[in-house]
Amino acid sequence: MKRLFCLLLIIITVLVVGCVAKDEGDVVFLYPVEDRMEMFEGITVRVRDENGVYDVPLYAVDTNPKRQYPVVVPYLKKAAVAMFDMTGTVTLEVTYPSGIESVAVRPARAGVEYSLDGDTVTFQISEWGQYTVEFNDDPETDALMIFANPPSLVPKDARVIEGRHLGKLTIAENETVYLAPGSVVAGQVIMSDGSSLMGRGIILGSGPPAIQVWNRSNITIEGVAIFNASRWVVEFQNSSFINVENIKVISARNNGDGITIQSSNGITVNKSFIRSWDDNVVLKNYTKNDTFDITVTNSVMWTDLAQTLEIGFETNKGAPGGRRPSGNEDPQIYNVLFENIDILHNFHKAPISIHNADGCRIYDITFRNIILENAQMGVPGNFGEGGGWQYLIDFGNGKSSQIGGAAEWTTNDGNREIKDILVENIWVLGGEKSSCGARFLNINSGDYTSVMENIRLRNIYFGNEALDYTDIIESANLTSAITHENAPYFHWSD
Repeated sequence: MKRLFCLLLIIITVLVVGCVAKDEGDVVFLYPVEDRMEMFEGITVRVRDENGVYDVPLYAVDTNPKRQYPVVVPYLKKAAVAMFDMTGTVTLEVTYPSGIESVAVRPARAGVEYSLDGDTVTFQISEWGQYTVEFNDDPETDALMIFANPPSLVPKDARVIEGRHLGKLTIAENETVYLAPGSVVAGQVIMSDGSSLMGRGIILGSGPPAIQVWNRSNITIEGVAIFNASRWVVEFQNSSFINVENIKVISARNNGDGITIQSSNGITVNKSFIRSWDDNVVLKNYTKNDTFDITVTNSVMWTDLAQTLEIGFETNKGAPGGRRPSGNEDPQIYNVLFENIDILHNFHKAPISIHNADGCRIYDITFRNIILENAQMGVPGNFGEGGGWQYLIDFGNGKSSQIGGAAEWTTNDGNREIKDILVENIWVLGGEKSSCGARFLNINSGDYTSVMENIRLRNIYFGNEALDYTDIIESANLTSAITHENAPYFHWSD
């Protein structure tokens, strides 16, 4: 009865009062499931709190293990997703009847300890966040993703979406829309100035992009999950002052970039999860405006295809879909921070990358405290396809075709600059050491010059072995431009 009372209280809170859900004690809040959602079979999850033990429903969400473009639909693989709110410490019991020889509970930085009894893994989590449970050293088969959310705030004046909303959802200026637990928006979401999208619902099979923020400012996106988007998932273009917190993205389609930031500024992405079949987070210049003041922190990434933290290739593209000059005579991308990022798997190209394919100045960029748990860049896949590039770090000035991209990605040639870049405290915990090379290309183009200077690499390790890029730097004729040093090894958890 106590459990039923708690659930009724949450429903009343969401629909009427708009206050804060229960936030004390060791308590888990499960969500209702919309009738038409596809559910995953083959794994069971039970969660224990101070009130009892409960079965957690598992969504079946498309993922893509193929390491080569384009999508081949028969190769898509369903993965299991569990979602709930929690406070305090809760215990999870994950049963995998197919048989367990080994288990990985990620991210490693969370330090989750587990016990294994036959086909059941048991562990506790005390902090909300995003976790995966993987079996038998095979993350591409029956992986479980767990999205444990904090209790949800329901603003009093929010428009609440319940059940299934079909078609486009436009959020008006200064309006807040709250997607109630269990709700599904089967369509694109379009944001307006001052608008907010919050809650625990799902945006499904929509776009591109699934969430569109064009020519807007003062936007909040918090808590929602986005599955099976048709292409780009979240797109910011010509927009400013956007806060993204605790969103969860899983994409499996062509051009399935997780978050695309184009000619925008004042963007913060924090404590979010992105598993994408293209770049996880990518920065570009698409119009006359620059991209700057970007912060991506405390987030969990999984890259099935392309790059994880990418700047480029289109760094001065001009109008979307066009080839005319953007009108920006001095295009820039600057003041960017990627920090405290856990990359669970990278199956294709460099996790840390800058590709300056147009005439642009890129500077004041920091990649710091990044853990890559499974490096598989350049490793062939299971379907006879190639495996991308064997680089941990990949920086390039030059036309797109000169630095590894398609020729049409260079729209506006010009002078190029990559400078004042810091890459420090990078730990690769497993996978292939041969995947962790580096590439530095600085190619002049016709009458245009390229500059690469003050690139600082510090404390980059595979296991407890420092990676040495001295020969690569010397062969690139950039010895004076790049400084490379490793302090005595210290563990990432210190």
